[in-house]
Amino acid sequence: DIGYVVTFRQIDPFYTIDLSDPTDPRILGELKIPGFSSYLHPISDTLVLGVGSDADDEGRVTGAKVSLFDVSDLTEPREVSVWTAPDGWNDVGWDHRAFLWWAPEELAVVPVTVWNEWSGAVVLRVADGAITEVGRVDHEIAGAEPGRTDCRKLAAADLRSTDMEDFRTELEYFISDDYNAVLACEPGEAGMTGFECPRDSWMDMLTDEAESLGLLRSEESISICWPSDSPNVIVRSIVISDELWTLGFKGWGSFDGQAPARLHVNDLQTLARLAALEL
Repeated sequence: DIGYVVTFRQIDPFYTIDLSDPTDPRILGELKIPGFSSYLHPISDTLVLGVGSDADDEGRVTGAKVSLFDVSDLTEPREVSVWTAPDGWNDVGWDHRAFLWWAPEELAVVPVTVWNEWSGAVVLRVADGAITEVGRVDHEIAGAEPGRTDCRKLAAADLRSTDMEDFRTELEYFISDDYNAVLACEPGEAGMTGFECPRDSWMDMLTDEAESLGLLRSEESISICWPSDSPNVIVRSIVISDELWTLGFKGWGSFDGQAPARLHVNDLQTLARLAALEL
């Protein structure tokens, strides 16, 4: 019959609320601290994890934050441990399924992106009243050479004419543009490393254009790719046996099913990568 609530203007009032009488909820205690928790997760009868953002005394967000609250005394909740990532952010506040609490190992897995530096998931151990970073996992492909692809790359030499006045389709402009990579991919072939290659109905239209121009071989379809520095964002994690499985995608914003997804498997104890698959 106890609730935990956070509000935020310039500081983070963390409230403990008596819900024993649903018609008359009562505030039992509150704690004012910089920053705010956008997601609260009780991990025991006396401890609550808060995942959100750190901020200065004037309310300016300065990075990602994970707080451990001691609620053993409901009239005086305390923040007993903090983990922060300056200039970082996480998406747990609007997608709580991105957060994982694995009680058998006292581990929290929190997706975090640090601007122009790193993106992945931080593994935190919450034990003995403290938050300790165990390690990090990401979906970067070590040694992946930018521009590598299994698909066939179309070039201006494949066109009947390189004179734009002769172009009849949008695809011809893309092929003649050195910035974009126009790929003819067979089923099961991936896009291009270091490039964004969206999959949507627009590609179906360009595939029809390629067929009309006689540019495709049997079962090939068109994929347009362009250089990208967007992060490899982790959006789901789960523990299976002694392994940590994470699902993510490359891009900004929410996972809409269009960007190529990646599934990685790491050893739960060492966090060493065991397998990786692009879906």
